[in-house]
Amino acid sequence: MMFEYSSKINKIIEKDPHLAFDIARSPQISESAVPVTVSSLPGITVNKFTRSPIAAWQFALWLTAPEQAKTLLGDMTVAPATRARLSSNSERPYWPILQQSTLQASWLNDPLPNKTTPILSEMIENIANGAAIVETAVRDTGIIIQQLVR
Repeated sequence: MMFEYSSKINKIIEKDPHLAFDIARSPQISESAVPVTVSSLPGITVNKFTRSPIAAWQFALWLTAPEQAKTLLGDMTVAPATRARLSSNSERPYWPILQQSTLQASWLNDPLPNKTTPILSEMIENIANGAAIVETAVRDTGIIIQQLVR
C-alpha cells in the first residue's frame, strides 16, 4: 500500500508491470480542521552563477507555460502546482487522487492571489527580459509582498 507518493507509479509499473497495487489519500486525523497530505514538488531554479541567467529564466518561463507544463506533468505523474491545471480533467491513471490531495492542501493557498500574482509575474518577466537583476528583483518583490500581508 502506498499513501500518496503517486509520482512513483511509473517506476513501480516499470519494475513489475504485473504487481497489483493502488494508492490512497493519506490517513486523516479525526476532527482535524486541516487535511493531511504528503507531497514532493519538483521545482525549477536558476543557479546564481550561471553564465546565461537571462536564457535560463526564459527557459524556465517556457517550461512552465501551459502546453509545456501539461506535457511535463503527463510524463512525470505528479500533480500540477496551479489550480487552473488541477481543475482540468485528465485521462491519466490516479488523477482523481492527485487532484484531491493537492486541492485539500490548505497551505498552498495564497491569501491575496489577485495582488501577488501580478507582482510575481512582473518580477519573473523583468528578470527574463533583463530589465532586473535576480537578487534585486527577488528582494524588492519580497518587501512588496510582506507589506501586502501586514
